Amino acid sequence: MKISVCIPTYNSAAYIRECIESVLAQEGVELEVIVSDNASKDDTWGIIQSFSDTRIRAVRSSQNSGMTVNFNRALREATGEYVKLLCSDDLLEPNSLTQQAKLLDEHPELAMVTSATRLIDSHNRELAVVKWFSKPVIIETLNLRTISLIYGNVVGEPSAVLFRREAWLRAGAFKDGLVTLIDLDMWFRLVRQGGLGYLPVPLSRIRRHKLSMTNQFRGAGEVQEAVLRMTEELLVELQADGIVRRISLGKVAGSHLRHALYGLKCGHLRWPASAITSALRLDPAFVGLFLYVTLFRSGLLGLRVARNGRPSLCLASTLRAATEVR
Repeated sequence: MKISVCIPTYNSAAYIRECIESVLAQEGVELEVIVSDNASKDDTWGIIQSFSDTRIRAVRSSQNSGMTVNFNRALREATGEYVKLLCSDDLLEPNSLTQQAKLLDEHPELAMVTSATRLIDSHNRELAVVKWFSKPVIIETLNLRTISLIYGNVVGEPSAVLFRREAWLRAGAFKDGLVTLIDLDMWFRLVRQGGLGYLPVPLSRIRRHKLSMTNQFRGAGEVQEAVLRMTEELLVELQADGIVRRISLGKVAGSHLRHALYGLKCGHLRWPASAITSALRLDPAFVGLFLYVTLFRSGLLGLRVARNGRPSLCLASTLRAATEVR
């Protein structure tokens, strides 16, 4: 089997049919579709069973075991050389699998490939296109970590990524307790098994709606704590200090401030005050945040991986510095 598309789902009756259909419509690739239902309480399971296509293999849990367990359950069923974990409210663009598999075929040194994405709402209306690079690029492990200090998760959501099953087996299962960073943690571990390829064409449609996991996590304060933990781990791994550490913590402080503003907008007072306190603790006077927004996020200055493997300042954006040939 060439490609396994794994679809973990829970209460996705509104979107699961269209999601599966977008996979079955893919042309030019041998594929299997594995749908893992996490004890849905709506008509999700009935919709899944209504498909008669022999490429679909469906499993169902007797009780809800959580998102991470369902992710890993679906992936363990995969037999393909390449694997995509497709969220049940997202869609694949036509020929998405063909284009991503072609890049992995042509570059055996790569562990995974991602692409630009198209954001859509609950009615399939386009909200935006997220594109980090204007041409195909290959990103190595230290460069991905350095990019992430400034820009966060440029790899994107699971639906955007196709990876080698053998690389995933070596990297290990998705880890619980990381909130919205569960995917970025996996990308860091996968890229250790080989490089990351990036295609600038939108090959998946990522849905934003009230019940999406991204929207539900937005109001949870543990998101910011998870961001801080991962940032600290990156700084230690890259042996970064000085200005790199200051702007990285300034970025996390900005995350706390955004969380506070969201809380105030929703009419809360207590946890926005706590978020502002955390932001000040991380970045007193917000000097790091100012440098991050004005110089680094804007691309006036950037970080590149020096010969000693540590990030250093450069007069180019971090995205450009991480992908240019030297």
